[in-house]
Amino acid sequence: MKSYDLPVEGMTCASCVTRVEKIVGKFEGVKNVSVNLATERVNITAENDTIDLKEITKALHEYGYELKTENLERNKQTKVNSDGSELNDEYYSKLKNEFIFALVLTIPVFAISMLMDQHFFHSIWLFTHEETRKILLILTTPIIFISGKRFFQIFWRNLKHFSFEMNSLVAIGTAAAYGYSVLATLFPDFFLTGDSEIHVYFETAAVIITLILMGKVLEHNSKRKTTGAIKKLLELKPKTVTVVEDNIEKVINISDLQIGNTVVIRPGEKIPTDGIILSGYSTIDESMITGESMPIEKNVDASVIGGTINKNGSFNFRVTQIGDNSIL
Repeated sequence: MKSYDLPVEGMTCASCVTRVEKIVGKFEGVKNVSVNLATERVNITAENDTIDLKEITKALHEYGYELKTENLERNKQTKVNSDGSELNDEYYSKLKNEFIFALVLTIPVFAISMLMDQHFFHSIWLFTHEETRKILLILTTPIIFISGKRFFQIFWRNLKHFSFEMNSLVAIGTAAAYGYSVLATLFPDFFLTGDSEIHVYFETAAVIITLILMGKVLEHNSKRKTTGAIKKLLELKPKTVTVVEDNIEKVINISDLQIGNTVVIRPGEKIPTDGIILSGYSTIDESMITGESMPIEKNVDASVIGGTINKNGSFNFRVTQIGDNSIL
């Protein structure tokens, strides 16, 4: 079996998770697919090299999702577990720039639209209603076609497969408001009824796109901070560990540690993983895991937690959990 853990962009809700899993799961050789919306990653378990990641990437692209395989092509390793931080930073930077661009243009669009119905505004505003509508059209168009482009691209891809989700709602709502307003601005005679004034809804389209982008920026920023916190937590684990085999101590890489190994811990060392003390006595700082500020006394048969710090004493412990099954 071969496992791939890759970033995937474009997911916005739980329905996206289900869709990605179904798309990937249809390919020959794929045994299991697991998608994490929070971390925007997909884990694929397959039979050896029987799956074609290029075809999977192409299939996902048709639905508006981007599977990032650059790290896989670069590393060619059995299990790819890159954090994709560079890709996330690039995506976040682009998203933030689109939001700022939309916000700068949305503020005057919203302000003008809201104040047009106020009498005092007409005394300081030098343009007619017809000229104002054209100004709003000029300001809103870049928001729709630059900042809002992502929503319409995903909507079009989903429409070809008769599939709809959150981006479809945003695209339909903003297109309706913007499209009607453009027609009312360019062909006002078709919309005039008696002495009534033409109403346009440019601010609706602009505000919807800007608010959705703001939500995406805040959400992605939270994900970046959480990912950073998780990385720092995982860095608590030491890289090497001293084990006892046939009464001989030797240093091994932590990735080679097995359940049942006897590990030697000296004063000031980090505990590599969970286990039970076999001999010795010490106090252990568990604050990074439990929040307890005072060191905890540990004796024979007491449990220890990976990532915590041994204080004064020395002891040997038997490994009970490693890797993903450990408390850390």
